[in-house]
Amino acid sequence: RHFEGKPANLSEDRLKKLVDLGWQKSLDKKGCIRICDLAGETKTWNENYEKLIEYKEKNGNMVFPSGNSKLSKKDLHLRNWVIRVRKEYQRLQSGKEADLSAIQMKKLSDINFLFNPKKISHSKSNKEIWESRLQALKDYKARYGDFAMHKKEASTTKLIQKMRREYKMRQRGEHNGLTDKRIAQLEEIGFEFERGKTPKVRYERRSWEERFQHLLKYKEEHGHCIVPQIAGGMLGKWVGRQRKEYNNLMKGEPSSLTHEKALRLSSIGFCFDASSRFRGTKRDNTNYTRPIFSQRKDG
Repeated sequence: RHFEGKPANLSEDRLKKLVDLGWQKSLDKKGCIRICDLAGETKTWNENYEKLIEYKEKNGNMVFPSGNSKLSKKDLHLRNWVIRVRKEYQRLQSGKEADLSAIQMKKLSDINFLFNPKKISHSKSNKEIWESRLQALKDYKARYGDFAMHKKEASTTKLIQKMRREYKMRQRGEHNGLTDKRIAQLEEIGFEFERGKTPKVRYERRSWEERFQHLLKYKEEHGHCIVPQIAGGMLGKWVGRQRKEYNNLMKGEPSSLTHEKALRLSSIGFCFDASSRFRGTKRDNTNYTRPIFSQRKDG
């Protein structure tokens, strides 16, 4: 009665004790007032969450067999809890009230919980299935050199479309099986998350000197310093960045490329204007470096 705003023989001291124990007023899914033990509900949720982690460690996944006869009483209870969690997630997606907090969703995402599961073979773990899919994408890239749609590769093209859909969902803040780790693995093989667009390469932080030494090794192997922007990975990204910083330096604008660094790049035949090395579809293999600047007499 007190929580409903009605007169009640409940002293302030007793009310405080109830609140301290976690009893609060809330609305149920139909909008009706209910008095609940939130602390107790949170404890129960956390206990089930820990049981789910144990199940995953034991079985390698969070997939439950269909049919009650194949499950122990403990696992059956856990499966029912997982089903309820997914239903609450669906309510959230529909913009309805749900008993699933942001903290709880974060905890589930941390263990790669599938909020929208599809039929998965129980003979393989989620990790094995992912590794198989990743290998299929690598083989596809090796055969065609890109991730364009090839009709004779129906199964792999469907996988490519699936990865792109799940990536867009992640961009909108929705959770799915495409984790940050898996996105990084796809980036490493040059996967195109958007059709026809160059894949973004994550820039790994290394010192300028480390990248310069890497460039020297590249020149020893290839005979030039023209590193492809896509296939060149981190080094290609760094080389492109040096050209941009050089242009800023020449314009008198703020630049991370010092005169000393620019001279070191010039001394190994670095191309500050890569476009000058290409004529139509043929590569001009002559060494070309733009004149940088004359050294200042004052040092």
